[in-house]
Order: sequence, then C-alpha cells, then structure tokens
Amino acid sequence: MLRFLILIPHRDCSKALRAYCRSLFASGLPGAWSFPGAIPLAQVSGPFTREELKDAAHKLRGLSIQNERDGKFYSTGTALAQSPGIDAFRFFGIKLGFSKPFEGAEKLPPVNKKVIYGFNTLCLCAALITPEAAAVDRALSRELPSAPGISFRAASIANLSMKPLSTGEAPYSWEWEIGAPVWLPAYKPDKKKNAKYE
Repeated sequence: MLRFLILIPHRDCSKALRAYCRSLFASGLPGAWSFPGAIPLAQVSGPFTREELKDAAHKLRGLSIQNERDGKFYSTGTALAQSPGIDAFRFFGIKLGFSKPFEGAEKLPPVNKKVIYGFNTLCLCAALITPEAAAVDRALSRELPSAPGISFRAASIANLSMKPLSTGEAPYSWEWEIGAPVWLPAYKPDKKKNAKYE
C-alpha cells in the first residue's frame, strides 16, 4: 500500500480537469483515470492525524501568501512528478507554480517525521504513466492536448491510501481511499492589502 498527503482543489477546478483527462486519454496517453483529482504533496509512512492535517493546512495557506502571492495556487503548464521510492509510475498533470512545500524541517514541525518524500514539483494529477513511457520524455514530447489554465484559493488537505487492483493493467489499475479532508484556512485580504487567514 502507498500513502500520500494530497491537496484537493475546490470542485470548481474539477470540470477543467475531467475535460483534460478525457483529452489525454483520447490522445493515447494511458493512465488518465488512475488517480483522483488531487495534487500529491508528499509520500508518507502513515496517515496524518486531524490535528496534523490542520497544522499542514495552516502552513500551506501561509506559503500561498508568501512573496506577494494572493492566496491563490496557479497553474504553469504541465509537469512530471515522481517519488524516488516508487518505481511503478510517475504523476503527470497540470503544474502549479509552487514547489517544495515540505522542504526543510521548519516547514511542518513535528509532523514532517511522517514524510518519506516531499514532491519537488507539484501537479494536479491527470494521468499516471510508467517510467518506460516517460523515458527521454517520449510520452510528453509528442503532441498532447494543452493543459488548461487553473487557479484556486479554496482547497483541502487529506490522507490518501492506494493499492493495486488484482485485475486490470498493473501500472494503471489502482484503488484508492481518501480520508476526511481539512480545508485550508480562509484567505481574507483586507482593505490595506494585508493578507489575513484564519
């Protein structure tokens, strides 16, 4: 079984993501429906407690307003993300202009002890692809549909566990379970343009 900490965009993004997945599948890219509409943040050794999820959500909201951000997560094309400990697949999807949320012990004390690997690149996963398909970017260099532009402020964080199905094509056949989500604190810019969240 594999475990991840995921960021789930507000459902307003789901229509664009579903349309993108359909177009990828139609173009011949396998694995377009093998992962939920979420952004893998980290591979973890065990599920976060609700308090740990709240702490992580608070930290993520703080990062979303750094460097004159306005609390939004923006897309910047496409990306391929992988964990060194997973050989079966890579995540392919809509890249966020936001990286390494769990880099460094200062980011999520003390729950970072559960983090096996924090993804250096964040993407809203639209397909799982095999390492062979990703080799030398052959799968990504061919003509693929353009990724939609997305942005969102509202999002939740949750645990996800996934395990391979006993039937189906191994690299792409998984079942997953998403734990109870915790919403990121609301972003409230005031009239003086000072970002607030609570």
